[in-house]
Amino acid sequence: MDWALVFNAVNLLALIAWTALILLPRWPALLSGVLYLGVGLLCLIYAGGLIGVLSGLIPTTGGGGADFTTIAGVRSIFASDAGVTIGWTHYLAFDLFVGLWIARDADAK
Repeated sequence: MDWALVFNAVNLLALIAWTALILLPRWPALLSGVLYLGVGLLCLIYAGGLIGVLSGLIPTTGGGGADFTTIAGVRSIFASDAGVTIGWTHYLAFDLFVGLWIARDADAK
């Protein structure tokens, strides 16, 4: 799997969603689009990548098996392009979700 391509795609998706959230009028349809097409798609990519890597369906290079019980185990997860890309996708999804929440809260006040 070309993890650089996935990394670039999720970055572009997040950038488009953030640009829409910041620059366009925040109509309900736009907010729903950012939620479902932005956050939802990022979450789907994250879940698919995580399940694929943990189940062995998607091969990784470097690192070792996933071990969330020690700092060395977590460090080894991020030693591969797959681990970094999946972790970054998780961060982008959460960040966009929080940004959307803040925008909705600000509009309500």
